[in-house]
Amino acid sequence: MTSIRNPKIEIPTDVPFSNCKLGREKYAEILKAVVQAYSNGFVLGLDGAWGTGKTTFLQMWKQYLIINDFKCVYINAWENDFVSDPMSMILGEFQEQLINKEAGVSKTIEDKFEKTLEGLAKISKSAIPKLLETVLKSSTGVDFAKVISKIAEASTSILTEEVKAHEEKKNSFSEFKRSLKEVVEELTNEQPIVVLVDELDRCNPHFAVKVLERVKHFFDIEGMVFVLSVDAQQLSHSVRGYYGSERIEAEEYLRRFIDLWFDMPAPDYKAYCHYLYDYYRLGDYFEMSSRMTRQLFKSNDDELKSFSVLLSGTNKLSLRQIEKLFIRTKVALNSFTSDQKVLPSVFYILIFFKEFKSDVYRSIKLGQYSIHELVSVYEDMIAYDKGEKSNGEYGWEHVFVMLVCMYREHLNALESNRDFSNVSHYLLKSEDGNKGNKLAFEVNKLDERQLISLLEYFTQNHSGRQELAPLSHLLDKLELLDHFVKRD
Repeated sequence: MTSIRNPKIEIPTDVPFSNCKLGREKYAEILKAVVQAYSNGFVLGLDGAWGTGKTTFLQMWKQYLIINDFKCVYINAWENDFVSDPMSMILGEFQEQLINKEAGVSKTIEDKFEKTLEGLAKISKSAIPKLLETVLKSSTGVDFAKVISKIAEASTSILTEEVKAHEEKKNSFSEFKRSLKEVVEELTNEQPIVVLVDELDRCNPHFAVKVLERVKHFFDIEGMVFVLSVDAQQLSHSVRGYYGSERIEAEEYLRRFIDLWFDMPAPDYKAYCHYLYDYYRLGDYFEMSSRMTRQLFKSNDDELKSFSVLLSGTNKLSLRQIEKLFIRTKVALNSFTSDQKVLPSVFYILIFFKEFKSDVYRSIKLGQYSIHELVSVYEDMIAYDKGEKSNGEYGWEHVFVMLVCMYREHLNALESNRDFSNVSHYLLKSEDGNKGNKLAFEVNKLDERQLISLLEYFTQNHSGRQELAPLSHLLDKLELLDHFVKRD
């Protein structure tokens, strides 16, 4: 049975990247070398947009580091941003994952960690009473002159206490870092401790900025490396939100806290799309025996795989967006009967329009496009320029021909006056009859010769076309399923 939940990637402890579908193990080795080179302590930013698989990579890399003799701590900041101070989150996970669970941890290390916590308690302890609270406890609030006088008295007293406490806090801060460094030295051999902080960009701005500050000021010690897995753009928004100004140079601000950035490379779209095709068992529909008897449907499995890769790469979809398209495809196909044949790439691009280009989807549904308008919006998605080689057998031209033929029939059903009434509006006889057909519309990126050849073939070979579910039926299915498809 196939689930529509996110595919759960198993991470074997001995070969953590064995189930990676994106070919990212090579980056694990590069990042390990960087961590080793800067083992005296630094902060690495792992930058990637939401939905690009950073969390899975981070969890695989953690296990990869462990089997290479690193001590690691993994922290999901988003799950902990309810705590008042990130220090409790960081030290709590440090204690849980390295002190409590580490086999053979000596009593000495435990004692030193307790000393570290005691040092932190002294730093965190407020020696300054809340001014307003102090005043209100001893004042009725009736005589404002007396209130002002008491505020002046309290301010003088508080300032004196603050000056006295400053030196004590400085000493406590030094004691905290010294104790923490001793714990780190006891726990490590030649490799640093790597603290992996995930989902920081999803936290509320106040918490996110506090994490950056705590990492910079409290954990800047030899033998500790922090890796912050974030979408740098979103984290910049958090910085601006914290300071309440869009004029803050957030990128420059982040450079104060993050020493080095690593941009997560674009995913291997082919590997991922093929994996999702198999995971959601789309072949159960596209490779059923009743379809294999028709030439039109024989290569539908390769068609969907090829076109999903092409569409994902050209539009730079995130892994989460690609998965969402496959989920919708899977759920929608379950509602079709065996005698309702679907052309996979046409169905897939309609789902893409509905999810990411709703204005295009709506115009197709209402029959508002002419042939020239449809060509224009379709070519907007194409990355290559006219004259470049089309990408693959099931590329843009192939899908466009099938889409435009089905759209023409959709317009006929709507009794539209658009210029799609018959095939002659696609192809015209050239002025020199010996040169065959020419397109009845202009293209800028699509290959003219390939379009002519495909239009001729598709309109002359009707085998299986009478079984095709009409475009209106596909659109109706998609909209009926809106209430059932999982949302992020």
